[in-house]
Amino acid sequence: MPNMDPPSLMQAVVDALRGRDTDAVGFSVLGVGAGTAKLTLEQHRAIDVELNAAFARGLKNSGKVRHLAYMSAMGADIQAKTTGSGAAGMGRYARVKGEAEAAVQDQGPAIVSIFRPSVIIGSRHTPRLLAVVFTLFSPLITGKYHSVRTSEIAQAMVAAALSTPDSSAIYNFPEMQKLIAAAPKLIYSKGIVP
Repeated sequence: MPNMDPPSLMQAVVDALRGRDTDAVGFSVLGVGAGTAKLTLEQHRAIDVELNAAFARGLKNSGKVRHLAYMSAMGADIQAKTTGSGAAGMGRYARVKGEAEAAVQDQGPAIVSIFRPSVIIGSRHTPRLLAVVFTLFSPLITGKYHSVRTSEIAQAMVAAALSTPDSSAIYNFPEMQKLIAAAPKLIYSKGIVP
């Protein structure tokens, strides 16, 4: 396992892809998760922004990857304030996630599919009470704020990887559901299952 500093991670990615005969797709769900409120802004950026940027640079520098499926968070906003709590859903958290999105787009492969889940059901980082409340009220919550299961995020990311989009895009809950619905046809057309 590489050291988790940006130069080492970038080089490990390049080395891992060296010698491949075929192209690959990058996937990143790297982020702090729970506990961001306990971190300083710089500590949070060091993981969410700097390590994701290094991973994206490694993918690009390998010459083998033109598409990265990257999980961010609902509300990511590079213009959000950096003051206050760094807890999920707060301004500083949104700012760091927005900076991470910009970094992977600027430094990574040509196409970046950004997945922005709201409350993630099935994640150990989602407080239990929040998961229960969102599950109970999910029929009333529509659009991009609808809670999403970890398995649905994975399915949507894989579906995007199976059919590389023409350009970078952001996928909220409704767009993730469309990708999932199209996945069986993609899997069959790619010959992945008989």
